[in-house]
Amino acid sequence: MGVKSYLFVSAILVIIFVSACTTDRQYQQPRKVEDFNTNVPLPKTSTPSSESPPKTPVEKITEPEKLKIVTFKVGESASDGRLKITLNSFSFNDKITYTQSMNLGGEEYKSSLDFNPKESYQFLIIDITVENLQSDKTTTLVPIFSAGVSDAAGYSYDYSLGTAYLDKKLDGGDLLPGMKRRGNMAFEIPQNTSGLKFTFQFDLVNSQTAVFDIK
Repeated sequence: MGVKSYLFVSAILVIIFVSACTTDRQYQQPRKVEDFNTNVPLPKTSTPSSESPPKTPVEKITEPEKLKIVTFKVGESASDGRLKITLNSFSFNDKITYTQSMNLGGEEYKSSLDFNPKESYQFLIIDITVENLQSDKTTTLVPIFSAGVSDAAGYSYDYSLGTAYLDKKLDGGDLLPGMKRRGNMAFEIPQNTSGLKFTFQFDLVNSQTAVFDIK
């Protein structure tokens, strides 16, 4: 890839990332997969009143009712109608070990490499399945931008590069109509943290976000 092509692709990624982070969008709840079969309506969001501002200081201003975010559990599936996300399981590891085998002269040799978190941290391994429910459209899966983890204090933890060392990592790329892909992702989180939630954004620009309770 030439320098001009690299700069062009980088600029496009920055525009998508900034747009996703700075554009105000009305929140839409993802639904449990079984809800699509029973036609359960989505919760309606409350919007601020369009009435004129108070004319006197004594008039009370009421704030709009806050929307309660629906969260999903391990083993449940969430969908925006296009994709289905299932959180299969999770685990905590002190390190990620990558093992490689090679055959030399008819003999098999194995080598291993440990990928360690920083001090006082551990790896949270998430096992998920992503399925394209559309019958005629291909979707592009980008786990490094779509997935995230947060804790009760509000701190967020990004997709770890240690994912590359997992035996069954979740690969990105095109997901054809009706197909699904399963794999693991790693996140580097502090030890003894609580209130962990796993989030998955169905689309990078205009989309819904599924929230799963972990711990």
